[in-house]
Amino acid sequence: MADAIRLYEKAVHYELDRSLEKPESDAKWAYIEASRAFQKREQRRELEEQQRKNARLKRTVAFVSVLLAVALA
Repeated sequence: MADAIRLYEKAVHYELDRSLEKPESDAKWAYIEASRAFQKREQRRELEEQQRKNARLKRTVAFVSVLLAVALA
C-alpha cells in the first residue's frame, strides 16, 4: 500500500508543481497527507498486534517449559 501511495505521489508531483495556484492541487496534497497518515496508523496497529502475539507466544513457551521441568523433576 505504501508503494502505491509513493507511486501516486510521483505521478502527481509534476502536475502539482505545475499547478500550485489551482485549488485541486491542495485537495490532492491533502489526500496524499491523509493517505500517509492512514498508512502510518495501519503500520503502527500491525506492529502493536504483532508485539502482542509475540508476548503471548513467549508466555506460552515459558509456561510449557515450566510444565516440562515439573514433569521431568
